[in-house]
Amino acid sequence: MKIKIPNKIKIFNQTIRVEFNDKMCLDNEALGLSELDLNIMYLAAKKGKKKIPRAKIEKVFFHELSHFILWTIRQEKLTFNETFVDNLATVLYDIMSNNDFKEEKEK
Repeated sequence: MKIKIPNKIKIFNQTIRVEFNDKMCLDNEALGLSELDLNIMYLAAKKGKKKIPRAKIEKVFFHELSHFILWTIRQEKLTFNETFVDNLATVLYDIMSNNDFKEEKEK
C-alpha cells in the first residue's frame, strides 16, 4: 500500500511541516532530517540524479516522524538513539503499510 506523505502533520497541537529538500538532506549526508526546534521535517526524493524508491522515502518519513514523537513526549535520550528510532519507525511503517486504515463510512 502506498502511503501518502502529508505536507504537514500535527502532534499534540504542534504542526510539523514536511518538505522535500534533496540538497538540505544530502548536505547532511542523510535521506531525511528533523529540525526539532523549528518543527520542520526534510525528506530527499533524489540522491544525485537517482530517484529514491517510494518505499524508502516512506520509511525515512516514519523515521523522522519517530524523532518528532519522542521529542514531543519529552523522551530526549530516546529521540537521539538512532537504533531505537529506527526500530520504532520500522514498526510504525509496517503497521501503516500492511493494514487498511481507510475511513469507514457510517452505516
